Amino acid sequence: MLKRIALVLSIVLCPTAGLYAAAGPNIHQVSLKAISGVDSGGNLSHTALVQVLKQVRGLPHAFSAVKADQITAMAEEAAEAPWGTAQLFKVRFDNAAYIIKEIKKGAYAEIERLDRATHHPGLQPYIYPSRQPGCPQFSFPISYLSYEHKGKKHYLVIMPAAKGASLAQIMKEYKKDYKNSLVVNKVAHAFYQAGARLAQFYQNTKKGRDSAFIHGDAHMANIFYHFDHSNYQHPYTVTLIDNERICKSFHTCKSRAEDIAFLCMKSFYVMKWTNGSFFKDFPVDDWYKLYLPNFIAGYISVYPQAERKAVFCKVKKWIEDYKDPENGLNWYTDSKILGFSHEQYMKPIFNKLAKSQYFFDLAEVNSKDQHGKTVLHYAAGTPGETLVIWPAIAAGADVRARDNHDNTPLHEAAWYNRAEAVKALIFAGADINAKNNQGMTPLAKAKANGSDAAKKMLEGLGA
Repeated sequence: MLKRIALVLSIVLCPTAGLYAAAGPNIHQVSLKAISGVDSGGNLSHTALVQVLKQVRGLPHAFSAVKADQITAMAEEAAEAPWGTAQLFKVRFDNAAYIIKEIKKGAYAEIERLDRATHHPGLQPYIYPSRQPGCPQFSFPISYLSYEHKGKKHYLVIMPAAKGASLAQIMKEYKKDYKNSLVVNKVAHAFYQAGARLAQFYQNTKKGRDSAFIHGDAHMANIFYHFDHSNYQHPYTVTLIDNERICKSFHTCKSRAEDIAFLCMKSFYVMKWTNGSFFKDFPVDDWYKLYLPNFIAGYISVYPQAERKAVFCKVKKWIEDYKDPENGLNWYTDSKILGFSHEQYMKPIFNKLAKSQYFFDLAEVNSKDQHGKTVLHYAAGTPGETLVIWPAIAAGADVRARDNHDNTPLHEAAWYNRAEAVKALIFAGADINAKNNQGMTPLAKAKANGSDAAKKMLEGLGA
């Protein structure tokens, strides 16, 4: 595996040119002589790829032991990637998964950038499989292969596959089954963790107030989220792929606004490019209300409590002001590509979060006041605070917490007629039949207070 350089400093300042050097990428040259299963364009079949891997010596893993039935051709993903991928395979062996892909455009220059990034001391602590708690991992190639077909060079890279699902895939899951509580939970936690880990990485690699190492192409298809039930201490993993662009920020350090804007806005353009009908019959309004507060809550959670509102205002301004460097479009207000602007959905959310009594108070989500109530109790029962419920849960709030009278947050939402809060809490795992110390369920509380909307929601969800 790649050599790791452990950095003792807690803050890694952006290095200047000359502090590190790499000898250049080691590309294994492979011959196609006597290999069957290569088409007229030089593309490999499963059996041809096995034969190619058997030729190579000195790889970090014993890829020569791979069999054809351990390879999956990811044809759909390759077909949807006209910006640079031709062949794309997933290889599973030794209880792990790897991606083998051909770099089609500007291949050697990209390999050089990847290799520089792999050897950069400021980035090495974050390269898979190293684990920096609270930070993302970056998936970089462990080997490069090359072969020639009809006078044309083909370059393949081998890298560990990111675990879990990309945020784009999670977005697709939500479109397909947005009434499924497990899917909604996954969205909330994935974006909260992505926000927290990106913020922690920027903090660790910052130079000045707003500049840091950045990914440079951090849209939803390039960020993966994984929850490991067996890892009690660090169950969440966020992995970034397509990492060659990070080299842009090594010596100058870029504004993290570029990553934030890509993830929060240009990701939607990517979904449009890859599936023109994606937004048809898609609950766009609900999607923004779910992903955006969770991402921002995760991002600001890295900062001390007193600084969170200021950081929120900064992130909001980054999103509102950012312009696409390629065409000058303001992603926030532009409606030409998607048919709607981000502003029409984001502005109401920003306004509600800015006015929230509880959004910036999620540091100790399970601490109780003198009445035994948690932040979730208050968010559930207060008008205008529904947007805080999912971020609180993603931050670790106990959805079944009880106050001094054994009321749960669901009891509060029912009593105060907060129908959307009722829905969110039940989706998050609230006990619809929980009884307080008077023996009252949430439905009984709704009926006792004449909370008709909450009553209707509870009955519709099985109470």
